[in-house]
Amino acid sequence: MNFLFASVRKDLSRWMQDRAAMLLWFGIPFLIGGLITSMMDSGSGSPTGTLLIADEDGSFISGAIVGAFSQEQLGDLIIVEQVSVEEGSLRINEGEASGFLTIPEGFQDAFLNETPVTLTLKTNPAQTILPGIILMAVLFASNSLATDNWAERDKGTLRRLVSAPAALTGFITGKAVAALAIMGGVTSVVLLAGFVYHGVAWAKFIPSLLWVSLGGVGMFAWFAAIQMLLPNNRAANLVTTILLFPLLMAGGSFFPLAALPEWIADIGRLAPNGFIVDRLSNELVSPTAWSIDARSWLILFAITASGLLASAVRVRTGFARR
Repeated sequence: MNFLFASVRKDLSRWMQDRAAMLLWFGIPFLIGGLITSMMDSGSGSPTGTLLIADEDGSFISGAIVGAFSQEQLGDLIIVEQVSVEEGSLRINEGEASGFLTIPEGFQDAFLNETPVTLTLKTNPAQTILPGIILMAVLFASNSLATDNWAERDKGTLRRLVSAPAALTGFITGKAVAALAIMGGVTSVVLLAGFVYHGVAWAKFIPSLLWVSLGGVGMFAWFAAIQMLLPNNRAANLVTTILLFPLLMAGGSFFPLAALPEWIADIGRLAPNGFIVDRLSNELVSPTAWSIDARSWLILFAITASGLLASAVRVRTGFARR
């Protein structure tokens, strides 16, 4: 147990000293997220979103508002569907649209008489860039931390450990715990920014944090296992970096899965980060917190455990002695 604690403390101390890497983990996702958000806000080529409108007024002016969303460039970005209040509420809660606008009865009279009137717009956080940008930060951190096995091997640490099974177990477990702490810190910062910006209910913060942090450890473990198959540190880093960007594209980090054509989104959900993004999106739009089902948690635990096991086997079967 003392060895485990020492291993965790060692890794956290070393990793947190690399301030340049930490700035990279946060900086690139926020930069890309800002660019994509600006692009979407300016209407310069984003995925099409669906806006549900319940027009309870049925007047000329309310009809003009509905029609305005289908005009010119705005019509290329937004698919407008007129629904009842009941259908709109159900579909937005199930994450089937980007937004739900309710125009109340008496809107035209209030508009003409210049009296106050309230239009209600409910947005779907699953069709924002929030989930994918969170996973982008986690993927960058996972890939960066995974290279640490090469540093440990070059220092001779792994060569000494392979002769002591208990020490190797503590070493791998210590790296997993340290990675979990780092992922939790990275995820907390990005989640806080996203929750504040998008107004997501805070009851969903803890389950979202745990879900993404555990997923980050799984990605870290598999990146490490893949890197240890390569002949040298430079090749290992190059291969996993090349792998990183298709994962980001497929997994909803550049465009949200819910806003993509269904067949593309189905492919994206097969990627490990796409699986994490998809369940995180469901958590964000669900009426209550802790909505991710037990089967999904078991799958994520299995991904993480198998990645750690693969890393341990690779260390023991030749990597440490090369």
